[in-house]
Amino acid sequence: MLTAQRQQRRFPHFRRLALPLLAALPLLGGCCWLFGSKGPVSDELLTCRQLSIKGASALERGDLENGRQLLAQAVETCPVDPDARRNYAEVLWRQGEREKALSQLDEAIRLSAGSLETVTCELFVRRGEMLLALGRAESALASAAQALDLDPKFTPAWRLRARLMRFSGAGAQALADYHRALQLDPKDQESLMELAELHWRLADRDPAGKNDHCQRSLALLQELGHTYPQGQEPQRVLFLTGLVQLELNRSDEAATALAAACRAGSADAEMLYHLARAELLAGRSDAAWQAVQHALNIAPAHPASLALRDEVQTALAMRPPTSLR
Repeated sequence: MLTAQRQQRRFPHFRRLALPLLAALPLLGGCCWLFGSKGPVSDELLTCRQLSIKGASALERGDLENGRQLLAQAVETCPVDPDARRNYAEVLWRQGEREKALSQLDEAIRLSAGSLETVTCELFVRRGEMLLALGRAESALASAAQALDLDPKFTPAWRLRARLMRFSGAGAQALADYHRALQLDPKDQESLMELAELHWRLADRDPAGKNDHCQRSLALLQELGHTYPQGQEPQRVLFLTGLVQLELNRSDEAATALAAACRAGSADAEMLYHLARAELLAGRSDAAWQAVQHALNIAPAHPASLALRDEVQTALAMRPPTSLR
């Protein structure tokens, strides 16, 4: 049901794996010092890092082609720099060259040996995410395990493992892994959202525990909402909140959340259909009519909205006439 949700993604892995800002002081012998380095570095590495920063900036602006050219130059200038490799892997991935991206990331992992454990863990997790997207769950699980071997308290690795458990249908283990991630970082937004979604899906598969799963999902969504500035909750969070409230027969609260979701971004027919449902259940036939008509304007053949329109028309026809005063 959440396939209708569009989540804005502006290169999150570039922000997470962003290169440190460079500050260099020229020294004798054609070398310089970089903050965070243990000694002077070559001109090639300095040029590589500068190209990487420019490439990352281009990608943040959505300029994939320019970013790719800059990052390719960075790798060519200094082939042994893992930062350039991992950033080049990102642009290749986003341009659909998946195998080349994995190859670059594998090389970045090899070159990162001896770096900070957190850096290598991030690389293993990103590799696992890419492999999961390609449906290679077994290899992705191995990447998650390698990250956890390096740092058993690395939250993104537990979150990745939870996703893999969901992918394989091991719901109970996925729940446990998400809870482990949240024990380590109670405000991890991705884990909170994905665990809420998992409880929502489990509610359909477990009729006896349906209400409990919905209550848990709602509690997680409310906790997640507190991690954002008031009024800036993502559309995805608001939409799922409305769906869960509907399932708990809280039509007024559901309508409020779904209306906020529609305002938070581009609303599609499915979202508007659920808003119309909530308004109708809350007894607001006029508001339901507006929402269902909006849904059908977007997708005239949307089956659920067509059926709901008939229900709304019936409700409108059955309303008592307004008393004359």
